[in-house]
Amino acid sequence: MNIKNIFLAAAVVFFYNNAFAQGFEGIIKMSIYNAEKNDKSEIVWKMKGNKSRLEYVGASGDKNYNYVLLLSTTEPKAKILTETNGQKMVYTVGIPSGGTDNVRYVEHTYTSNNKLIESYHAEQVTIKAADRRTTCWVSKDVPLTTDMMPAALKQNGVLNYFFAHKINSFPMEIETLNAEGKVIFSQKVTSVKAANISENEFVVGADYVDPAKVLKMEATPQQ
Repeated sequence: MNIKNIFLAAAVVFFYNNAFAQGFEGIIKMSIYNAEKNDKSEIVWKMKGNKSRLEYVGASGDKNYNYVLLLSTTEPKAKILTETNGQKMVYTVGIPSGGTDNVRYVEHTYTSNNKLIESYHAEQVTIKAADRRTTCWVSKDVPLTTDMMPAALKQNGVLNYFFAHKINSFPMEIETLNAEGKVIFSQKVTSVKAANISENEFVVGADYVDPAKVLKMEATPQQ
C-alpha cells in the first residue's frame, strides 16, 4: 500500500483523532470498508492528549498491509512506520488537506430507530445524494461533537453535510449504499475504552530508518 493510499484510508478517521484528542485517553477500535478501492482495514487507535497512534491491519485488493501512523494535532507532519523483510522504515509526510470524497448530499431525515453503541444511545439519520444514500448512527451522549473537526477535513461529503446543517451528534457508524443498494463504504467504531497510554507509544524507535535521510547521506560528497 503506497503512501498516498495510506492517507486516503486514514483521511476519514482523522475526524475521530482530532475529536477524541480534546480530552480522551485510551484505545478506540474501528473497522473501515471501501468497496470502490477494494480495501478493508481494522484500526487500533491509541490516544493521549494531542497525540495519536493508529495501528492499521488490512488488505487492499490481494495485497495485505500493516503500518503505524503517528500524528499530533500540534504538528504539521505525520510519521508512517512500516516493516518489510525485517527492515523497519519511518516516513515523514505532510497531512493532506482534503477528505476522501466530495459527494454533494442534498437532504437528510431522522428515523425513530435507536440503539446502544458502546453504551452510548444513538439515533439513525439518513443523508441522500443523487447516486447514493448514507445511513449514520449518531450519538449526543458521546462527549464529542463535529465542531471539533479541523477545517481541512470539512471537504468530506458526509461530514461537510453535518456542518452545513448543524448536525452536532457524533457519528459512531457510517454506511453508504449506491443507487443499486450495494454497500460501497462503511465505518464503525467497535470499541471505546479509557486507559492509560504510555508516551513510548508515540516515539519512533531507534531501529527505524528514514529512507530520505539515507539517500541524502549517500548523495553527500565525502570529504
